[in-house]
Amino acid sequence: MQQTNSPPARIDPSDLWGQLTTLPRPTKEIGYPRRHPVTGDWLEARVSVQVLTEAELMSARAAADTYAKSVLKDAQKSGDANLGYQDIYRNALVVEVIVRACRAPGMPGNPPAFPNAELARKFVTSDEFAVLFQAYCDFQAESGPIISMMTNDEMEQWLERLAEGASQVPLAALSSDAKNLLLLHSASRLRALRTGSGSAGPPPSGSSTEISPESPNDSSPPEASRPTRPEPS
Repeated sequence: MQQTNSPPARIDPSDLWGQLTTLPRPTKEIGYPRRHPVTGDWLEARVSVQVLTEAELMSARAAADTYAKSVLKDAQKSGDANLGYQDIYRNALVVEVIVRACRAPGMPGNPPAFPNAELARKFVTSDEFAVLFQAYCDFQAESGPIISMMTNDEMEQWLERLAEGASQVPLAALSSDAKNLLLLHSASRLRALRTGSGSAGPPPSGSSTEISPESPNDSSPPEASRPTRPEPS
């Protein structure tokens, strides 16, 4: 089913927790990013990517911190510019997120695609982790509540809901770009009403009524980044 960015339907508060605990977790199946070393063809292997909960992300952060400290054999000291720790921690966090997010598609019980982080680090390349992590971030943004792109029809629906009562609209779900575009669209509608043209017409100069997919957002897991490649020796 295609996801829309229309205002969310109203849910009875008494039914909210039931839906949160019973609805399936957002999941997407993707191809595994590795080519055959001889033929150069993509492997016919797939993994399912599922959006992690905050508890799982906290567990990933803790595991990444433990791993980074174990590699350096030295705890990070407050105020020290320990660049080695920061680099290892960020890359370890990517590994921990991917190990938790990637599952074996079609398998009973939804088992993880990788046995554990230690084995994944031994057999998965940094580029493969980077591609998997980018796919995770893209899917998290695509399936999550933060809206960064809307069509004109969807903006009309948001304005109608605002007219009914702004307190009923979860404006926090809109990114700053989406809010700006919604404001511009509203101003365009107001201008059309004043001129009697019957059409909202184009937005003010230098703006667009549709948000570009490249608009920045903050949907990636906090503190995680794509793995950094080691400098050649």
